[in-house]
Amino acid sequence: MDHEKRIVIKELNALLRGCEMGVSGYDKFARDAAEPVLKGKFESYKAEYAENANSIAQRITALGGKPKYNTGMAGVISDVSYAVRGSDGHEAPELLRSAHYGETKSIDATERALSAPGLDDESREVLRRQHRGARTRQEELIDLIRDFDLG
Repeated sequence: MDHEKRIVIKELNALLRGCEMGVSGYDKFARDAAEPVLKGKFESYKAEYAENANSIAQRITALGGKPKYNTGMAGVISDVSYAVRGSDGHEAPELLRSAHYGETKSIDATERALSAPGLDDESREVLRRQHRGARTRQEELIDLIRDFDLG
């Protein structure tokens, strides 16, 4: 396997970890949200991340790599931070802000991956879909934050 392909696989695996964190995060948010509209929105976002993870894993396999399913140290730190905040941090505005922060991190990571050397067209398209989805979710979350802050 050539050097550029290994770099692409490494970037895709980093995004796969990010998608796994998205699935885990939105699962917690849906479980802890009191408002039915937020539960539904978070479940929908969780499903999008699961679909993205599947697409990325398929692409890694097609390139001859092995998908690495785990959230790594960042996931552990995120879980601990969420648990420490306890129920005070699980009100709608806090959940929405946490979700927005996660989408911002997803956008940043995807933009970094899109600049990886040797990125083939199919991998680029998988990354662009992830990027578009994260942007859309981020915009929706901004609207929800406004609604809950004003409501």
